[in-house]
Order: sequence, then structure tokens, then C-alpha cells
Amino acid sequence: MAQGKWVDAGAEEVRDIDEQAFREGRVSTRHYGELLVPRLGQFLQATKVSGREVEELVVADIAAEVVELMEADTLYFIGPGTTTAAILDELQLANTLLGVDAVCNNVLRGQDLSAIQLEALCQEHPGEIVIIVTAIGGQGHILGRGNQQLSPAVIRRAGPQNLWVVASKSKLTELGGRPLLVDSNDRELDVAMEGYIRVITGYRDSVLYRVSTSGN
Repeated sequence: MAQGKWVDAGAEEVRDIDEQAFREGRVSTRHYGELLVPRLGQFLQATKVSGREVEELVVADIAAEVVELMEADTLYFIGPGTTTAAILDELQLANTLLGVDAVCNNVLRGQDLSAIQLEALCQEHPGEIVIIVTAIGGQGHILGRGNQQLSPAVIRRAGPQNLWVVASKSKLTELGGRPLLVDSNDRELDVAMEGYIRVITGYRDSVLYRVSTSGN
């Protein structure tokens, strides 16, 4: 704007920590309303204090967004990580921090599932399947590192369009412009997933980020 360039503007939510919940040991946010703001993704943050994202609050916002997006009769495979674990916390379900859990209609269908167990669920379930993963901090892997249970067969059954990635903007910034990485042990599948993917970065907040089979 200072340079005389066009800047898109739009309504965005004003959210802040729920002080009473925080005093009770719970991290949640409160919606105060909306304001008109310039839409510059690299500057807008899902939740911030003194200009910096607060990871716990951002993760809570991401979880709230994902739960709102969940649909009835869809089977969700939720991968490992603290960001994805917050989704199960939001649903008030137990989670496996380092494993893959399955949820359908807000009910656990399995915990810490192996590739064989996930593939069996794929065969049993008649409807849509969605895979929810986060990026490994500093590395950017979303498939093939830390979640090998999500085999090529499972990924193909869900379809690349049903791969949801969740991550804070701080985590994406730490990548320094490097892409998110896929390494499913199926070269054809990995190449098919190259391009840009939507990353949920907060409540009603997301960005498009590049996916590659290499770090370049």
C-alpha cells in the first residue's frame, strides 16, 4: 500500500485467548467479531500475541477448524504429532501421539493402527476416507517419515484430494521456502501429489504450499 500497489482487503476474525479457561488450565480461544484487514498471507497469523504466533493457541484454532470441516460417515485417519493430537482432544477422544488413529462420526474406530489394519478399514468402509497429517518440524515431510503406516494403498484409497495438511504458519516459515515433502515409497504416487496443497493454518485460515518429492 505504501508503494501504491493494489492490496486485497477482506473481513477476518478477531480471536483471543479465553482468559477464564486459561486460568483453569485449558487453552482455547474466543471469537470477538470481524475486522476489515489487508489479505497478505505472509503477515496474517492465525493467533498472535505481541506479533508472534503462540503455538498452543494456533493448534487449538487448527483443531477447531478441522472439527468443523468433518462430515458424517467419512472415515478420518489422523496421523501422529501434537497438532493432529489436538484434533482428537477437540473431539474429546483419546489420541496416540506417535501413531495413526481412525475416527468416524466422532467415534474412535481404532488407535495406533498398523498399515495392515488401516488397509482393512479402507476395505470395510464404503464412504469417503480423509487422511490428516502435519509436517515434521524443520524437515517438512508430510508422508513417508514418522507415518509409514499410511501405505500407498491407503493413500490411493483416500485420494490425493482427501489429504489434509495442518500446520502453523510458524512451522511453515521455519522451512525457509523449502517445499513440503512426500516419500510414500511409491514413485508414481509421489509424483502425482506434487504441486500445491491447502494447508490449514488456523480457524478459517489456510494457505497454499508447494509439495515436492525432493527438497528443491
